[in-house]
Amino acid sequence: MLLKALSGLKILQDLLHHPYSTKQLAYRLGLTEATVSSHLKLLLSCGLTESQRKGTQRKIQQNEPCRNKKPLSK
Repeated sequence: MLLKALSGLKILQDLLHHPYSTKQLAYRLGLTEATVSSHLKLLLSCGLTESQRKGTQRKIQQNEPCRNKKPLSK
């Protein structure tokens, strides 16, 4: 369960600055496309990410309000 949460956080971190397809994220993270797809499905349902179709690919990025939030200070 902890590894799933960490993978989801890594996906969000990667999506912070650049939209990626499922295939691109899977390659970057060394995960299967099915694993990344299940994480993205959860992140999309929570409203943390959004998807846009670019040609034949669907690109996923962090939701606009999430990108504009400042990190929590310690």
